[in-house]
Amino acid sequence: MARVQITGSEDQASQLPVLLVVDVEPDGFFVARDPALRWHGFERGLRWMAELRVRLAAATGRAVHFCWAFRLDAQVEGIHGRADWPLREYAEAVQEFLLQGDTLGVHTHLYRWREDRGDWLIDQGDPAWVLHNLRLGVDAFGERLGAAPAFHRFGDRWMSSEAIALLDNLGVPIDMTLEPGQSAVPTYHPGHDFTGRIASHRGAPTHPYRPCAADFRRPDASGGMRIVEIPMTTSPQRPLESFARRPTPRNARAWLRYSVAPRFDVAALYQDAPRFRSLVDGALACGARHLALPVRSDSFSKGLANGHLDRVVAQLLDHPLLERFEFTTPQGLL
Repeated sequence: MARVQITGSEDQASQLPVLLVVDVEPDGFFVARDPALRWHGFERGLRWMAELRVRLAAATGRAVHFCWAFRLDAQVEGIHGRADWPLREYAEAVQEFLLQGDTLGVHTHLYRWREDRGDWLIDQGDPAWVLHNLRLGVDAFGERLGAAPAFHRFGDRWMSSEAIALLDNLGVPIDMTLEPGQSAVPTYHPGHDFTGRIASHRGAPTHPYRPCAADFRRPDASGGMRIVEIPMTTSPQRPLESFARRPTPRNARAWLRYSVAPRFDVAALYQDAPRFRSLVDGALACGARHLALPVRSDSFSKGLANGHLDRVVAQLLDHPLLERFEFTTPQGLL
């Protein structure tokens, strides 16, 4: 099995580890507090993911494993009455994932219900609320499945040094939140109330590393923390059109922005297919030692009906390095 060193020289293994990470969550961010709410995207995506497993195994000649990150936070508890609701409601699917050798983790958003306003606040600026949600999710996972989650990842790429330290103290071995190259932003949801802001991920390594307690974006070789950060796959948004073939003013501006101040993005399966392929190829051209590709479960509601996800997967199946791809777990990567 391919291995990626936490620190050290570039991996020369012939296989390229690929982590396909599914964020299992409701079909929207600011959903109603309705206990009867169904997670239709996840339900619809189960058969498609099972078929994808077969297709990828046939194409690569190797067993295929996925990473499933379940929402077990205060929003889930507020909607369904208990934070471990998805692990209970979809217990049969969870057991099938374990039988297939997949890995299970926790996916945390920081939404707080405001009874006086009847809506959700993105409360990323309250450290106590952040840590409460982390403990809630890790404890719910452990009480239901009898072990700590194999990994964690925040929603909206939110992270802080206090949060990574708590995850380490709670015995979570791996985090998969960081998107190297991404700039600081106030929020990903303009129009909705929020506190705090999302930190810059510029300068963070693109390979797995143990984070420094003082700054989660910096590696620490001293062994202060056990947790390992596995960054998601990002690269600059290279313009998709060739300026040589189409030298229009609009194309010129796009290439100028790319040359002067490139904007990074994550190679997620919910990107449009050409952009997804461009981001993957950009990361590989920069020496990526692994690929970590996320998809939200609500994408199955929209992306299956219109063929979007099939077009994105076609980019993977058509990739010239496909024979090297090993769809594995975070533990298989390290």
